[in-house]
Amino acid sequence: MISVAMATYNGEKYIKQQIDSILKQSIQIDELIIVDDASVDLTISIIESYNDNRIQLYKNKKNQGYIDSFFEAVQKTQGDIIFLSDQDDIWEYQKVEIMLSVLKKNNCEAVCSACSIIDSKGDVVEKIHKLDYFRRKVTINNLEKITFERLLFQNVAQGCTYCFKKIIKQYYIEIHEKKIIHDYQIMLISSLIGTVYYINKPLIKYRIHEQNALAFNINIKLSRPSIKPKVLCFISKINKVSRIRWEKKIYAYIICYLRLPFFKAVFLKIFGDKKCLKNQ
Repeated sequence: MISVAMATYNGEKYIKQQIDSILKQSIQIDELIIVDDASVDLTISIIESYNDNRIQLYKNKKNQGYIDSFFEAVQKTQGDIIFLSDQDDIWEYQKVEIMLSVLKKNNCEAVCSACSIIDSKGDVVEKIHKLDYFRRKVTINNLEKITFERLLFQNVAQGCTYCFKKIIKQYYIEIHEKKIIHDYQIMLISSLIGTVYYINKPLIKYRIHEQNALAFNINIKLSRPSIKPKVLCFISKINKVSRIRWEKKIYAYIICYLRLPFFKAVFLKIFGDKKCLKNQ
């Protein structure tokens, strides 16, 4: 069974294009779980206009934020395989088919992919969004393993490209962390208890517009660091439900307590490209 988890909020402008692209995949999905976070526009009406029993809509009475909304959506899924989806992108026709094939052939727990960038009108801005995550150039269609060690420095790809197995959902639900963005949690869990691959092929059209354009900027809060980094708190929670290898824990403590991810982000903000991942 294939599930898609989506959170919506005031997405009337693009939601129909996204839902259409999900429902018309080369391999059919079994359910589309949508949690609407108290939209005040026509988002709910557009979703309810579909005569498709695969769509299940849940409405928040009050705005809870996207982290809680995605948590609720993932929690309600019934599938063995779960895809994440934003409300304003467009899936490529073979996205589900390709990602399922990678999961099966490589026996991995999670997969993410590259994306192309489109503007508010749907025009292509960037054919394939380039990541600075990999040390060497990744050729188109290649698979690259995503390691926990590298993930400590930054997330890898847009959360809306993620696909993962039910076992990852179970850990994610049990831990129920609210201080770390949902897709980063899923990626960290997947890399700690199993294997994660990145497909260097754009499988979604990721839309940049006035409501989300700032998502690609590196926003650094130069506040006093907490006594214990929140990523380490999260890793400790993972360790309670699934024992983590000691060398990975030691590496995480060294990297996080030295605040190396923070200093890397500051360096990139000052000297590097101003663009960054959506879920950074």
